[in-house]
Amino acid sequence: MVRDDMQQREGASHDRAVPPTLAECFTQGWAEETPAVPVLPGAAYAAKRRALLSARFPGERIVISAGGLKVRSNDFDYPFRPHSAFLHLTADEGGAAAPDSVLVLEPTGTGHDATVFVRPRSPRDGGPNGTEFYRDRRYGEFWTGRRRTLAETSDALGLTALPRDDLARALASDVPTRVVRGQDPVVDAAAPAGRRGRGIVVHRTVEPSTSELGTFTRQNANTIHGHALACLVAADRYAHIEHEIKPSLHAGDTVICDRYLASTLVLQRLDGVPLEFLLDLNADILMPDLAVILTASPGLIAHRIAERGIRHRFHLDPTMPSREVDLYAETALTLTAKNVKVLVLDSSNATPSELAAEIADTLPDPR
Repeated sequence: MVRDDMQQREGASHDRAVPPTLAECFTQGWAEETPAVPVLPGAAYAAKRRALLSARFPGERIVISAGGLKVRSNDFDYPFRPHSAFLHLTADEGGAAAPDSVLVLEPTGTGHDATVFVRPRSPRDGGPNGTEFYRDRRYGEFWTGRRRTLAETSDALGLTALPRDDLARALASDVPTRVVRGQDPVVDAAAPAGRRGRGIVVHRTVEPSTSELGTFTRQNANTIHGHALACLVAADRYAHIEHEIKPSLHAGDTVICDRYLASTLVLQRLDGVPLEFLLDLNADILMPDLAVILTASPGLIAHRIAERGIRHRFHLDPTMPSREVDLYAETALTLTAKNVKVLVLDSSNATPSELAAEIADTLPDPR
């Protein structure tokens, strides 16, 4: 009997809670190592290939995924080999190549800037992702070996290297994009193929925004709490509407924003801010024509957090998944009462492509 990936990786003995004393021990006493990483032998040839590709597609973003791990049996994966296009353009191969890496060629006035987004080495600092290296049996260093640091990746490939967590934001701006599809669901979702022939220009954006205010809000969300954070998020939203969303709408584009009012009505309430305060704070924003809420069971959400690592302070609360599910259900009713069309989709068993198709079919016609 073949089980899906979630079932294969769920409930193993090494997923039991780690005693605080042992967890603290894991964060201390590690020897520093700064190995010299030479440039890969094929890096110069890969740079020439990227230059040819850049000249062929001026003004277009090009996204090439290395692909991810594939399960062989239960919690045992096949040896990783990156996608041939990624290998051709980076020269990264063999055991050093990190699964889920993505090469992005971002257009400039004179060509393209090449950046590779990778999973950096497992941290050991006791921070939000500090348990990955000894608890994550798929990506943790104790389980699968040492990954390169961002600096080592940059030295080896001759490219700018950034954390994979920054990828979705890097793909959020509205630039004509060519994508090697079917290798990475995050890339497929962040760079959609379009609304199935309906000829609609889409402007993709995100909140907190990529502005100076949005960047400050995002970088300090783990240290600023409650009403203060809610006010920062709202201030960024009003500026985002004025300087990016409204101009795009006036140009006739359809705007797709990753996180908007629905996220505020959940995350800020998890942070102890009353619903009435949040509604008053956002009373003058542009209400969305469609709010899409992706949900799943609390158990699956908790599993996904364990798999990918803790990314913000809300993930430290074990009750968060069930509270989040309940608050999103309540938020759907709140938005519906305000005449916002709401689409709630269960992502437990659906593929990203299936979800994207259902969303595309639900989008209202342009005004």
